[in-house]
Amino acid sequence: MTEKKTTTPAEQCTTKQEAENPPAQALSLREQAEVIFWKQLISYPKCLDSVSSEAFQQTQYDLDVRQIELELQIQEMQQSQIALNTARACYFDLYNRSPVGYFTLSEDGTIIDANLVAATLLGVEREALSKKPISRFIFKKDSDEYYLLCKQLIATRQPQERELRMVRDDGVRFWAHLTTGVTRDESGRRILRVVLSDISKRKQTEAELRISEARFRSIFENANTGIAITNTTGQVVHFNEPFRAMLGYSSDALKQMHISEFTLGEDFPIESVLFAEMVKGEREQYQIEKRYLSCDGKVIWVDLYVSAIRDEDGEIVNLIGVVSDITERKESARALDDSKQQLRTLAAYQEQMLEQERKHIALEVHDEMGQLLTALNLELSLTELRFADNPELLSRVDKMHLLVEKTINVVRQVASNLRPVALDLGLVPALEWLAEDFSRRCSISCNLSVDDDELVLDDRQSTAIFRVVQESLTNVTRHAKAQAVVIMLRRSGQILSVLVKDDGQGFDTVAVRQRNGFGLFGMRERILTIGGKLRIISAPGKGTVVSIDIPLMHREAS
Repeated sequence: MTEKKTTTPAEQCTTKQEAENPPAQALSLREQAEVIFWKQLISYPKCLDSVSSEAFQQTQYDLDVRQIELELQIQEMQQSQIALNTARACYFDLYNRSPVGYFTLSEDGTIIDANLVAATLLGVEREALSKKPISRFIFKKDSDEYYLLCKQLIATRQPQERELRMVRDDGVRFWAHLTTGVTRDESGRRILRVVLSDISKRKQTEAELRISEARFRSIFENANTGIAITNTTGQVVHFNEPFRAMLGYSSDALKQMHISEFTLGEDFPIESVLFAEMVKGEREQYQIEKRYLSCDGKVIWVDLYVSAIRDEDGEIVNLIGVVSDITERKESARALDDSKQQLRTLAAYQEQMLEQERKHIALEVHDEMGQLLTALNLELSLTELRFADNPELLSRVDKMHLLVEKTINVVRQVASNLRPVALDLGLVPALEWLAEDFSRRCSISCNLSVDDDELVLDDRQSTAIFRVVQESLTNVTRHAKAQAVVIMLRRSGQILSVLVKDDGQGFDTVAVRQRNGFGLFGMRERILTIGGKLRIISAPGKGTVVSIDIPLMHREAS
């Protein structure tokens, strides 16, 4: 027999000290109970030595420790129950308040359990879903997809995913994403776990995107104009047939090309700046007219409109260009410009011939008729001397003198209007005579201001400027109702500026331009023939300024 070991008072004191300071490692319930027992025993008023029976002491010790152990077990069970209840509450919240639907199915597809979201998606009360086959809510045309999903799930024991259409209890269809897995319940039966998400909005967005892509592709492929897409470095990544046919390259060759390879060299620097600004996001689009070089070296004029293609984050990923071949239009415009230039040259030639004719007529009138009238006037004077004793005849001769003087003045005026004699002396003397004559005839103050008295121009330039200033003064007389006019000649480097400024009532330049009159048009064309520019600045009640800028290059040539 094994001798029962008893605890001596010394050992009990040692145990008592250990109870007061238990080791730091985790203790079993028995050990915890013993610690608590010794703590309670130390608080007794009597010492352990007063206990008479060792057997009683051991029994009492075991009972007390066991009681304490049971109390600790009860506390631990209570804490476990609280934790279990908390976990169940969390599970309930997660299960029923999840944004997706959860199903538990039997192996044959019968619904065992479902959360609130699943019931809401199917439009059925949660309790009513129990024992219903989930296939009832699968759209008939997608039933095969569902059965294939279940078959693969059972065969592979691996989670499966499918997108298919489901039908609510009220008959409304919606797109769903199903994620399924297989497991076993407490009794060992195989069950299916299904996660259900409503993806109708995503499917609708995808459908709209597919429609948009189809429309874009249709427009892209069937457009009459060229369309090309490049990456942000300028490499061609996609294009339609009109663009390829315009350049004449093969599709494979064009896909490897940079835009600089088929752009005329002198046009690329301008576009490269615009392209870089697009890539940096500094502009949303640009439009330019430029020249391409086809594969056979032909120059093609195009009108290019470029815009950005951005991703979902707003970053520029590609640039798309719409290209229109405007070569024919450019050639027509060039031919029209050539025709206009020819007409302008012809008009200038005719004007020059007209000026020469005027000059010739003015000289003829001034010289020939002036001499004849002077001779007639002399004859009248001789007649007065010869018939001084005939009062009646002298009276008639005096009247004839007056008529001859008037005729001489008219001849001089006609000759001056055709071409002022002062114009042969230079532009400044001609404008001085014009200002003086205008002030005398129209009673309107007209002053000439010149900052270069040594100004010398060739005859064509002097005549053109004189005629434009003369026409401006004529317009002042007819329309301006002005009190004063100033004519200014200013030289800046090799540019001569001529201003005719009045303080009259002014006019609407846009309205006058829309009338297509020949007055202002003729003035502008006359200045264009000598390489100058004419501007008319006016507004109702603000007076009028006729501004002329003429290059003085002909001065050195003279």
